[in-house]
Amino acid sequence: MHGYGIKNIMEVRPDDVGVISEAPAILGEGLFVANGKISWLDIEARQVFHNQRTYPLPYDIPSVIFEADESSLLLGTHRGIARLSNSGSLTHLVSLPGHDPEKFRLNDGCKLSDGSYLVGSMARREAGNLAGSIYRFTLSGEVTRYKWACHIPNSFVELEDGSVLISDSLKRVVFQVNFQQNDIQSKPWYHCQGPETPDGGCVLPNGQVALAMWGGACVRLFRPNGTPIEDLPVPVFQPTNCKYESLSKALVISSASVELSDELMHRYPLSGHVLTRKLEK
Repeated sequence: MHGYGIKNIMEVRPDDVGVISEAPAILGEGLFVANGKISWLDIEARQVFHNQRTYPLPYDIPSVIFEADESSLLLGTHRGIARLSNSGSLTHLVSLPGHDPEKFRLNDGCKLSDGSYLVGSMARREAGNLAGSIYRFTLSGEVTRYKWACHIPNSFVELEDGSVLISDSLKRVVFQVNFQQNDIQSKPWYHCQGPETPDGGCVLPNGQVALAMWGGACVRLFRPNGTPIEDLPVPVFQPTNCKYESLSKALVISSASVELSDELMHRYPLSGHVLTRKLEK
């Protein structure tokens, strides 16, 4: 098991890592992987990358991709839930009650096994002073807003029992959350021990949970009960999300280059890129 400090790029063997993106993102996020195709976005640059094309969104701040197909993708922006077509047109579908796009933007989310969706919001400025909200919605317009003080909601990984792992990246804690009709029950699932903080993740075919560790240069593997197993080092200092790609049996990992020092960019020159990292030989 690797330590929790800053990893060195030389810890990753070159044949374990591939680079998907042509250029680095400032804040690469919203990773979605299905049927061998990969979509992601850059929150800061307001761009979506899908079907080997770049879609600028000058009037919206995209943050999460819920699903994608041959003709469009469903995503969250600071103004609500929208569908982006392959032609580049953006259609807003669902508004979120109580959401103020001047003060808040959406952050991470997921589609649940029952067909509904979860998404979290965070303050656009001074997130430490203002908690966001968690929303559950359907495309027919049904929306529930949960009162749960989560400042920077991330992860959104549904477990086999129907509970959902949601991280508050400000607190560096992963919570296991159960949703009732209008209420949330949560308990701490994992506390980060070092300066890194949990970000996006997924469940692997073997039942383990993989979470990208922002500021830790690794993807951390867990048992379903929250016990850490090992760290998979990656050549980016701020990995933001990871998804399993079944065809290559690899993790796809998005990352950010925002606010990195020259020293860290020198040590982690792939920061901001979308990578693949082999899990199986």
